[in-house]
Amino acid sequence: MRRYSFFIFSFVFIPSILLSQGKSSAFSELQVPTLASVAALGSSNVASPVFGINPASLSKNESMNLLFSSNRWFGNLTTYSFSLLTPTKYAALAFSIRSSHIPDIEIRHTPGDAEGIFTYRFSVVQFSAATSLSNNVSLGITGKYIYSKLYVYNYNGYSFDAGLRYETDTTLSLAIAVTDIGSIDGQRQTNTLPTRWFLGCSYILTYDDFTPSIFASISNDNSLINNRLHFGIEVNYNNDLSARIGYVTGYGSHSFSYGLGVTYSLFQLDYAYIPMTSHLENSHTVTLNIRLD
Repeated sequence: MRRYSFFIFSFVFIPSILLSQGKSSAFSELQVPTLASVAALGSSNVASPVFGINPASLSKNESMNLLFSSNRWFGNLTTYSFSLLTPTKYAALAFSIRSSHIPDIEIRHTPGDAEGIFTYRFSVVQFSAATSLSNNVSLGITGKYIYSKLYVYNYNGYSFDAGLRYETDTTLSLAIAVTDIGSIDGQRQTNTLPTRWFLGCSYILTYDDFTPSIFASISNDNSLINNRLHFGIEVNYNNDLSARIGYVTGYGSHSFSYGLGVTYSLFQLDYAYIPMTSHLENSHTVTLNIRLD
């Protein structure tokens, strides 16, 4: 397993993740997609009726679901997540837990043999709620508790997401969302989070047993200079098979993404693949969705 010194990890590896995500604020792990459908579509599906980037999309959920997901990002960053989605009389709710880690980071204060190893850990516990304001408009919000441990330094804080989604008809939807507004406090400093704004649309067509969906969005990292374009296409066949492709601009680490989905009875299995550049490890994401009713 690849090993990093504490010095290299702190001053080279973490900034490389942040810069590859296009922003130098801390904890850009929050921007790494944990759901395979989001990863495969290049995070373009902010207007999708499926639970993902925009908490307002949760309002379209009409059944209880369990989601288990595993993501492997470059640099040995591994993330596991669990979500429980359930509709209620007044709102659709979701509870999620996310845990990321990078193991076996070597500790060196001076050149020479490693003095030991440690594991970098990053966790998020979040609760989402969404409701329909009318037949066409839905509103959603997510609250998050964030915890991180780097060597002997602990960080914790809170953030929230919010979104609106508008369906003009059965085919066209528009959406706006903001993610990760908040900050994290630690022993050494207070860190701002990588807040992002999304504005997007989706267009769904139907041809016999085929249902193509087209997604497009623009995101901004709150700096007014780093706008990114996201595009995605999903083709669903008879609600059993799905093929996805995505493209995103402005990232130094990746652009295209691909994915497949299979649905059988109460189970849906999704896979996403993101080829990385500059000799970085490629990303793989697997999500299992189990419908409980």
